[in-house]
Amino acid sequence: MPGVVLIDRALLFAEGLLGRSGINWQIANAKFFSPVGPGEALSFTLEVRGGGAIAFRVGAAGRDVASGSLTVPAA
Repeated sequence: MPGVVLIDRALLFAEGLLGRSGINWQIANAKFFSPVGPGEALSFTLEVRGGGAIAFRVGAAGRDVASGSLTVPAA
């Protein structure tokens, strides 16, 4: 699965966590640790951090797949 799809899902889950949609997110950082094969179940963990940042972690089959941080740029 391409990393961009993992990021897209993390963005959608972050919007759901905040109860808002259409947020203009900025990807502060992202790391990809392991490829995801067809049919693998993914788990997403999100945590709100200081300053409105949201940290995310993606796991599959007991291993870390990706992690990163999302922010909303100041207007």
